[in-house]
Amino acid sequence: MKKYTIIGCGIAGTTAAYYLLKKGYEVELIDLGSKEEFRMPSGTTFENSRQNLMTSFPIVHGVDFENFDDNPKELFEIPKIRNIISRQSIYNNVNAPDLEITYGNGVGGLGVAWGANLATFDKQELAEYPFQFDEIKPHYISALKLMGLDLNWGVNGDKYPCVDPTMPKVNLPPLEKQEQLLLQDMVFYNNEKLTSGYSALAIRYLNGKEKNCKSCGLCAWGCPENAIFSPVEVFQKCMELENFKYYEMAVDHFNFTGRKIVSVTGKSANKTICLEVDNLILAAGAINSGIIFLSSILKESKRCDKIKSLSFLDTKCVKIPFVHLRSLKMKLDPHSIQFNRLSTVIRFGKKIPRSIQVETLKLKALVYYRLINKIFWSKKISLMILRKFSGSLFVSTIFFPDQPSKNNYIEVRYDADGKRIIKINYKNNWKKIFYSRRLILTLQILLMKCKCLVIPGYYFKYKNGSGIHYAGTIPFRKTVTSKAVDWNCKSYDFDNLHVVDASTFPTLPSKSLTLTIMANSIRVCSKL
Repeated sequence: MKKYTIIGCGIAGTTAAYYLLKKGYEVELIDLGSKEEFRMPSGTTFENSRQNLMTSFPIVHGVDFENFDDNPKELFEIPKIRNIISRQSIYNNVNAPDLEITYGNGVGGLGVAWGANLATFDKQELAEYPFQFDEIKPHYISALKLMGLDLNWGVNGDKYPCVDPTMPKVNLPPLEKQEQLLLQDMVFYNNEKLTSGYSALAIRYLNGKEKNCKSCGLCAWGCPENAIFSPVEVFQKCMELENFKYYEMAVDHFNFTGRKIVSVTGKSANKTICLEVDNLILAAGAINSGIIFLSSILKESKRCDKIKSLSFLDTKCVKIPFVHLRSLKMKLDPHSIQFNRLSTVIRFGKKIPRSIQVETLKLKALVYYRLINKIFWSKKISLMILRKFSGSLFVSTIFFPDQPSKNNYIEVRYDADGKRIIKINYKNNWKKIFYSRRLILTLQILLMKCKCLVIPGYYFKYKNGSGIHYAGTIPFRKTVTSKAVDWNCKSYDFDNLHVVDASTFPTLPSKSLTLTIMANSIRVCSKL
């Protein structure tokens, strides 16, 4: 029986494992083994906190507000409950001076905390990819089915501007009244260069069935109804299938003879382990897969003391808060969904980037409160304004696309003592800076037309890496190229290695990557 060993238990790895198992192959999945644990304040549990609605809403908007002083640090840290999402890499000596990297160090990877946005790449965005939309479309649909979403097989039209109009619609909970009003104002200005509509989200809203979204408003704490898709669900499906083995191990590198990988080496419970492999699949995320790949080549190389990836891609993230004036007298619903419910696509014609995605939500999730605090000197004043205008506060998030640059890469080297040093280098080029300023101005003008109060020149600019869209460390190449993969994601350097995560993406559109990562993983596995 053919056997595949997969490194990584996130979106790409669990999807690949499931589809290879369904094909009758033997699968070994390697991951750190960390499981999601919800860390709550002392004296409480995750369950009773969800039952009693212990979210930021009653703290910020309720009677407890007066109990905070002018510097309520703890207010801006609650809820800090995700234990496998970390700023700390599992690999020591990682130097990323210009980046704020987030790692998913456990089962489910970064997929346990993604924003649930479902977006398909269009023809222009796939120009440098080994597949066009017609080829990847059936795999997009397979991914949606694997998520267990309620699909409507009609035509989308322009209602979901970030999804191809021929894709099935996703059944979602209704918008809040404020969201409906804002959408009405934005749709009025729809044209060939600018389109607003609904966001397609990986939320199960199945009327009359169990485990569906009930709009409880606890999204920031973790869904109590399991209505939001997580790759942990696919992992659990794999655990129920025959011919599946799971190993808890932090992989350091793989070992090879000639063009054949023979084993992987890592640590488990502080013990070094070497596991033999027949066929290897990298799915540890763009950064970790890149580090494993580069480290493996460098360990066996006698011709160089350091090695660089061909590229490293990242989407820069900017958030713009605003007040929708038509919603001023409306009250905020504490039971509404805390996700980006509205999407806008801004198109630039033939210029690069050709289009930009903007996501908009009601400003109630705790993670966004610091946006308001940035406007005023005092947190107390900021929170008072938040309470006063809470029913009409929104925030739009822009993800800027990325192209390969010689200045952006992962570098691995070993010092004289044999210690591995990892450097992640990333610099913004002038084109990205120019388009970011132009786009922010374009969006702010649109918002002002839509009866929104926008503070001129004010926006929250995140540090590079904060968008958590990493890609391009082992990219697609049309011709034989070392440190790259072919059109079927097979390594040009090794005969028994495939890469199925975003490491292979040659460019980075202004969209969520999750659905395309899953679809590409299914595409690759269908050919194995």
